[in-house]
Amino acid sequence: MKSFWHQTTLKKWLILVAISVVLEFFLFNIRHFELLTCKSEPQIFSFNAETVQIIDGPDQKSSIRMVIDSENNIPEDLRNVKVEFSEPVQSIVSGSVYTQETDFLSGHVREFKIIPGVPHSQSIYLYPSNRVEKITLDIYDVIPQTIQLTVNQSLPIEVNWFRLICIFMILTIIDFIRPNSASYKIALHLQHANQKAILILLIVFQISLLFFSVFTTYTNLNEAVQKGNIREEDYIFKQHYQWLTEALFQKSFSVLKVPPEQLTQVDNPYDPLQRIDQFPKYEWDMSYYKSRYYVYFGVIPVFTFYMPYTLLFHAYPLNDFAVLFFAVISILGFAYCYTWFIRRFFPNIPAAIFFMGMMLFLNSTFLIWCVRRSFSYELALVSGVCFSITGLSFILSAMREDRIQKWKIVIGCFLMACAVGCRPTSILVLFLMIPLFFFIYIHYYRNSHVAGFWKLIFIAAVPCLIVGSGLIFYNQMRFDSIFEFGRTYQLSTQESSAYINGLPISSFLIGIINYVFGNPGVLKDYFPFLKAGNGLFFNFFGTKEFESIFPVSAVCPLAYLILFFPVFWKKICNKGFLFWSFLLVLIILGFVLSGITGMMVGTIQRYSLDFSWMLVLASILIAFLIWENLQNSSQQKVFSFFFAGCLLISGFYLLPLFCGESWMGRSWFEFMNPVLFHKIGYFFAFWL
Repeated sequence: MKSFWHQTTLKKWLILVAISVVLEFFLFNIRHFELLTCKSEPQIFSFNAETVQIIDGPDQKSSIRMVIDSENNIPEDLRNVKVEFSEPVQSIVSGSVYTQETDFLSGHVREFKIIPGVPHSQSIYLYPSNRVEKITLDIYDVIPQTIQLTVNQSLPIEVNWFRLICIFMILTIIDFIRPNSASYKIALHLQHANQKAILILLIVFQISLLFFSVFTTYTNLNEAVQKGNIREEDYIFKQHYQWLTEALFQKSFSVLKVPPEQLTQVDNPYDPLQRIDQFPKYEWDMSYYKSRYYVYFGVIPVFTFYMPYTLLFHAYPLNDFAVLFFAVISILGFAYCYTWFIRRFFPNIPAAIFFMGMMLFLNSTFLIWCVRRSFSYELALVSGVCFSITGLSFILSAMREDRIQKWKIVIGCFLMACAVGCRPTSILVLFLMIPLFFFIYIHYYRNSHVAGFWKLIFIAAVPCLIVGSGLIFYNQMRFDSIFEFGRTYQLSTQESSAYINGLPISSFLIGIINYVFGNPGVLKDYFPFLKAGNGLFFNFFGTKEFESIFPVSAVCPLAYLILFFPVFWKKICNKGFLFWSFLLVLIILGFVLSGITGMMVGTIQRYSLDFSWMLVLASILIAFLIWENLQNSSQQKVFSFFFAGCLLISGFYLLPLFCGESWMGRSWFEFMNPVLFHKIGYFFAFWL
């Protein structure tokens, strides 16, 4: 029996390897075979600097034009044209090819981009409808030089070993999550070395994506690090936290930059129309109060990352490094919280279901989007989530079966209080502690030690009071108000009052619809294949910011299960007080935060980080409850198939999120590092 199992396993691996090789050879080299039915031999046309035409390209830049007409014996079965430069291109070269065809007045125009380091991109597929009489090729923003055009030259077969390994791994994962596979028969025992290894690999994979995102965002990371220091620089290097760090080192609550005098001369400096003449002399998105600049972003990241980094390396850090630091810790916190709930309430689910749920959970947090787009806004969000989730992890880990570990409760409360010093709305996350402390009270009550509970409450409140007192003092010293974090006095595109205009309930509901159940996006035939869709605004004429975003339910389709929460109420209650109360708070808090964001800001992708993890975790817990209550194995198999499909969908959405969809209609990755972006595009897009 054992030898048969080994034979079956070996046969399966051989089949997966064979499929991977076939896909790599034939699918990802599909253009090699485009000349199979072509009878014409390759033809070469050479143009030197004197024979090309000089034309005006886009933005009135000097470009060149080459023409091949019928006198050059254009092949009847024209398939492609290859462009080769005498001087290798160092940046992306764009252009267009126009084919004038018999009995076809308009012909065809095809845009193309030639990517440095991607020879494949030099070959442009044509496939005209009729016999081509003339080829006009324009190349934009290129100095005149010798250019060689080759017609109907086949592309060589190239095997990308890294892609081949990726294909094999993807097929292996699909086989692993396939319902009724051998993996579904393996029970969850994280104490086993194999399952621990898989758990670590999944976490390492998520962290690796974060690191890869940071180190590929810039064409020159060393230059970006230098610009991350306090000096004149590009708009893309936001430096609010660097300025705040510099100020605090000098024992000043206001930044050291002096505002322009014109701001003191306008009636309302917070009205962008009144200060438009001074743009861009004033500092963007700073708080301006009593002729001083203040940073309204939370101060805790400065104490926990910026100051230690600056003292250690004698330079101010790039925002990306700070966001990466907090994002990595967040991944660990998310993984722990997820594991804690599953091991406590669903210990009998298969290991495959557990690992699928973890990947689905981590894919749906929107952390990768914020790491790619590391502005000051994203840093405030990621640090706030980091402190919230790590604080929650400590509190959960303190709840042992036989005792409550008080020191972990104290640390957890301190961390969750620090989250408020990163992002004020994080104070709402403290509501997650209500069911936890009720459960702790029940524990002490059953052990006839209620006095111990009130002692625990006291020592848990101490770190919250310490952090809260510090924030109150910080606000009072800056804005003469203990509740003012600086938003009222910010200098941005809108007055602060404009963000709260309109009927609040309308904005609240629109926020929930767009952030949670909105447009899933639009499929495209170019990398990264998904574009964020427009939201639904129901003719709401507010002045908030409305951007195209991916909703939570698109990245994690299980989120729709939240709508059926009342249907499963009895089964949810059967899991005990801690389960139903925490699940209820997760759902309510997720909806409240998405609604408040819609009411106060509008729809911007970065804010999904605040609440997406709550709704996704709640939906996964409901999904596991459904799986556990299904009557027979066939029903569980159907549900497992649905669960696996949701995981694959989340993996598909991970690609555009990794690229930072979208920035003014394009990916942030493409905007910052276009060459590498298009190289990765050719890695995926076999038809180019």
